[in-house]
Amino acid sequence: ELDALLRPLERTTSPFAQVVPTLYSRDAHWVEPTLVAEVRYGEWTQDGRLAISVIQEGVVRVPR
Repeated sequence: ELDALLRPLERTTSPFAQVVPTLYSRDAHWVEPTLVAEVRYGEWTQDGRLAISVIQEGVVRVPR
């Protein structure tokens, strides 16, 4: 279900204004930032990333 929503939004470059370090982006699959989802996560890492993040089922939506 999520794949069906994301596949049409694929892009080859990062949508972020700042450069994403290769350490974090080497396996990235970039998409247009047009969807909204609730995410549950375990903690923030020391470098400011979400750890153990899980998208809550059924809440991915297109903002109005």
